[in-house]
Amino acid sequence: MVEPTTNRTQLETLVGTPHEVLQRAIQRYNAGEYIAALTICQELIAVDKHNAEALYILANVAIQTGEGDEAVGLFVRAVNIAPTNAKFSRGFADALERTGRTAQAIHAWSQTLAMAPDVADAPPRLARLLAREERFSEAIDVFRRALELTPNDPEIHHDLAVALHRTGQLAAAVETFEAALRLQTNGAIRAECHNGLAATLRQCGRYAEAVVHGRQAVEFAPDSSSARNNLGLALFDSGDDQAAVSMLEEARRLKPNDPDILNNLGVALTRAHRSRDAKILFDRVLKQRPGWAEGHLNLANLLRQDGRPDAAVEHYQAALAAQPNDFRIHGSLALAQMNLDQPYDAITTYEKALTLSPENPELLQGLGIAQLLTGNFDDGWRHYESRRCNPDYATRVFTGVPWNGEALNGGTLLVYAEQGFGDTLQFCRYLPMVLARAKPDSLVFECQRPLCGLMRSLAGAYEIIARGDPLPETGHHISLLSLPGLFGTTEATIPSTSPYLSPPHIQPVALDMPQTAMRPKIGLVWAGNPLRQDDAMRSCPVAMLEPLLAKAGPQIHTLQQAADGQSREWLQRYGAIDLAPDIKDFNDTAAAISSLDLIISVDTATAHLAGALGKAVWVLLGHAADWRYLRNRTDSPWYPSMRLFRQSRRGDWHGLIRHVIDTLGEEFGR
Repeated sequence: MVEPTTNRTQLETLVGTPHEVLQRAIQRYNAGEYIAALTICQELIAVDKHNAEALYILANVAIQTGEGDEAVGLFVRAVNIAPTNAKFSRGFADALERTGRTAQAIHAWSQTLAMAPDVADAPPRLARLLAREERFSEAIDVFRRALELTPNDPEIHHDLAVALHRTGQLAAAVETFEAALRLQTNGAIRAECHNGLAATLRQCGRYAEAVVHGRQAVEFAPDSSSARNNLGLALFDSGDDQAAVSMLEEARRLKPNDPDILNNLGVALTRAHRSRDAKILFDRVLKQRPGWAEGHLNLANLLRQDGRPDAAVEHYQAALAAQPNDFRIHGSLALAQMNLDQPYDAITTYEKALTLSPENPELLQGLGIAQLLTGNFDDGWRHYESRRCNPDYATRVFTGVPWNGEALNGGTLLVYAEQGFGDTLQFCRYLPMVLARAKPDSLVFECQRPLCGLMRSLAGAYEIIARGDPLPETGHHISLLSLPGLFGTTEATIPSTSPYLSPPHIQPVALDMPQTAMRPKIGLVWAGNPLRQDDAMRSCPVAMLEPLLAKAGPQIHTLQQAADGQSREWLQRYGAIDLAPDIKDFNDTAAAISSLDLIISVDTATAHLAGALGKAVWVLLGHAADWRYLRNRTDSPWYPSMRLFRQSRRGDWHGLIRHVIDTLGEEFGR
């Protein structure tokens, strides 16, 4: 308050000094008698228009009666009269904030803090305004200043953690959320802390912990759609698709039209193979947000997964129109272009994506695959090595150091299989070359257990160990799939001598076929691993095989594992012989292949095994085939005994099977 004076007012209603009159106005204000306080202050100002204290009380009355703009004007007059008065400055900042004048409020709170560093509410209010304006780095500094004044305030800890999270300082955000939780907090703040901590831990890849805190957030705030949404995302990232879908459904029930929740649920449904439900949600999202890049991206990913890359491209392009510098969208568009058998377009798209995220291992790996498909092996192998830096790559720790192709002249070298059965069968051909170049005392080859028996037929002396069994101490190690690049393999130098594997010395599978029959005995595989994302593009529906079964049913011996009941009915109807019950591992498969004249298979490990055994094998390929089959050719440089049959257009299994039937007639007669 202003210092009292000895002068008496000239108005009879204002009895006493200005100070005494102001005290009566303050009493009326504190009692909620705003009109009385207003009247007293207005009469004071009529006598002395420079009475800043009276203007201050009038401004506060205006705040209480909802006259925010009037309050701002009164505070301006008070501050102009007493520009160094921190109380007036604080009231001015508060009024500006209340009336939505954020930029001015930030300036006023900053001035207040400069004048009175110990005003407890100035730092957190300034910091929250800075955070609202996404000036997070500045907000973090001010929040930390606020904690110096009130170190045990859980809300300030929470808000600081959110700002740290938004600036990517995830470890610091985790620590700050945890600090907030260690304080005595009410249920609402505790729920927000658990919710924020769950989101941050999820971004750190600490999914199990994220689920724990997500559940606690839901427990403290059962009606919070945000908490259930965050828990759903944590469950999704931890791989529990069904639980994620259920939790996100609960979030949607709480907030049925929230586009973020609908989008997240759509992503979870996509991975749960509920494409139809997911598409309905993405369509709803895009009606609410027609130009939303994330919505177009997720719908495009769904369409690509469902084998509709052409439709996916349209939505990738819509996403890029909204967000042209998002490397994720460029990378996903490149995948769709690969699905459309447009590898040169994909290379251009990958190169654009890499200008936005230059060292991104997923993009470099994708570029490498596209280059390998076009026959550019030099760049392809080099970029394909980037897979080892991919976050999804199963990093393993071995004794010794990586082998870089030098002569070792002793010691132990480990080569380990890295991906699927087909990859191991295709690239194990490099082991004799490794033995010749490295000259180790011992070469250990670790591979999938079902392949160990076959791998012992490779030329050379190796110690074959099943993945998961203890490994010996080794001085050097290398992945099997890194060998083609290390040896500088080009199309002309592919080590294509076959056979390089041989079936085990066991009794071949007995084939039930009349002795008088002169037609070829055909082994058939029509489907690959259903869990592979691209399986729909490489597996042939059994109904499409009907013309082949009708033509050559009794000659066909199926090697298909885990065929469903409908497929077996088709086989029985046309007299095909099912060898699957007699096949327990790859040794049995190799024995069966050796007893057959021809293998017809989609792109599976069986096709690679037949090629490695030197058996005639016809591979049925989708319109966009895997990189190892290259493009526009009917032979394979990897397998001399392999012949390739390609769809002339996407999804045309009917035309491809017709081509196979015609070729059987040409090769083997009626």
